Amino acid sequence: MPTLSGEDPIPTEIIIRIYGELSFTDAFNLAATCRQLRLILDTNTPTIYKRLRKQISGEKYARLLLVDQGTLGIHHLRRLRRNSRKVEKAIDKFDHVILPDIQMATPHIGDQYYHRNPDLLHLTPTERHRFTRSYYQVWSLFLLDGPSRKRRYQSMLLKHLHFANEILGFMLRLTEVLEPAVPVGSKWLDLLLEFENYLYGLYYSLYGQRVIPFWDGSIANAGKLKYMWDHCQLFFKTALCTYPWRKPAQGPVKEERVWNYETDEE
Repeated sequence: MPTLSGEDPIPTEIIIRIYGELSFTDAFNLAATCRQLRLILDTNTPTIYKRLRKQISGEKYARLLLVDQGTLGIHHLRRLRRNSRKVEKAIDKFDHVILPDIQMATPHIGDQYYHRNPDLLHLTPTERHRFTRSYYQVWSLFLLDGPSRKRRYQSMLLKHLHFANEILGFMLRLTEVLEPAVPVGSKWLDLLLEFENYLYGLYYSLYGQRVIPFWDGSIANAGKLKYMWDHCQLFFKTALCTYPWRKPAQGPVKEERVWNYETDEE
């Protein structure tokens, strides 16, 4: 009978495949049963992670957060999973505690765009993904210094900046899930102002004006949602790409500068 050691050991390839079929928790529990299984997990982490990564929503941004936390690569699976659980906890709190009492931002273009579908009691899967991705991005922003944070802004699409800005408005109610705790008070306000100023500058470079007609300002609307809802995505995309307030001679903005073709499940 095959065993972990002896004359007829279980091939390492089989054990790697077994790890890849488990949940993160079960994989860690299996590794804790003996030194050899722990060694196989540690020495084959990249291969095993390729199978486990589908369990992490917003995995691309989860790995980026690891780097911002000073953790290189994906060898630190436990920290990756801890971070993921904290984000899941934030989503659950938002979905069950905050969402029922959420404020709607003052509509500038129409109630249909800004207001949530009253028939839905919780976030949809795609809304949860937008929340997850944006939460990771905002968490990273709090960890970066000024120059690094500016470079991160520059790497983000305009639609993702809007999503992240909305989540930032809720951070004072969700900070207990972060470790270390996200700085609050003046630093939170400073980041809101910095985010607002960057958005105004970006709008000026894209559209030739600093006014954002369908946005009331991050400070005034902290804790309100406009852009996260599924039913507003087509309108939101049209508004960013065609920007009806832009001078006709300038034409539409190139879509790849403000949007992209990834699905909200990616």
